[in-house]
Amino acid sequence: MSEIPRVYFHSPKNSAYEFEITSLQELFTKQKRLLFPLEQPHRVHFYHLLIITKGSGQHHIDFTSYNVQEGDVLLIAPNQIHAFEITDHVEGIILLFTESFILKNINQTQFAAVNALFNYHTSSPLLQQAYTADIRNDIEALQTECRHPQNAISEEILRLQLNLLLLKLARKKYIVMQPIEHTEWKDTFAEFRKSLERGYTTTRNAADFAEQIGVSYKHLNAICKAIVGSTAKEFIDAYVVLEIKRHIAVHSPTTKELAIQTGFDEPTNLVKFFKRHTGQTPRMFMTKLKQQTL
Repeated sequence: MSEIPRVYFHSPKNSAYEFEITSLQELFTKQKRLLFPLEQPHRVHFYHLLIITKGSGQHHIDFTSYNVQEGDVLLIAPNQIHAFEITDHVEGIILLFTESFILKNINQTQFAAVNALFNYHTSSPLLQQAYTADIRNDIEALQTECRHPQNAISEEILRLQLNLLLLKLARKKYIVMQPIEHTEWKDTFAEFRKSLERGYTTTRNAADFAEQIGVSYKHLNAICKAIVGSTAKEFIDAYVVLEIKRHIAVHSPTTKELAIQTGFDEPTNLVKFFKRHTGQTPRMFMTKLKQQTL
């Protein structure tokens, strides 16, 4: 397999915002101007909120195909790999926005809700039948605000409306968060996530990452449960599994090469870890991936 394209956010024409709301049909008409087919797996570096308003079809996220139908909502986070199915049988609305746009001036509760909502490590990106009347009203409010002259006030209104929409979706997802007891937890979790991205090939021990960022293992667990709804160990394991899948998709490595790339001292340990969390060996996953027609 060739290198998976990386896609970064580009503000729409005549807009200074790192936010865009458009239809699937309008997105598909831009296909010829893109450097790769939308049906091809590509890694995104911004958020996608995809709402199916008519028909049914499939969408592919991190090597899993999701059947979607009218009323469903798909949540795609930065760093995920996904691919569209272009068809006349499905219509939808798509919201695109960057992390810097949504997290600017955000409070602790909103931060925890956004992280839990888009936590692809431990939960499904598919919210079935979540496009209800209240969500439709919020989308229409965003569309209306986008037509106003652009200024700092309009941008902040868009951000507040988008945060309200995400909070409502978090409620529909039945996200139950522990109270955020300390204002610094948001920064501590962000530090943990960055430390994990840098060091997962060196250690997968939650206590090691807690020490690296200067907190206790118990405290790190409390932060993770409050912000993403999982323990630190569960978050780490899910992260490593997904990185293994991404290495397989990009490089088609041997098991030995894969073990080296992802920090396992022996190929057999890699195979055991991957099978325990996915029910299949890396080789089985690679074979299945090659058979898919994305």
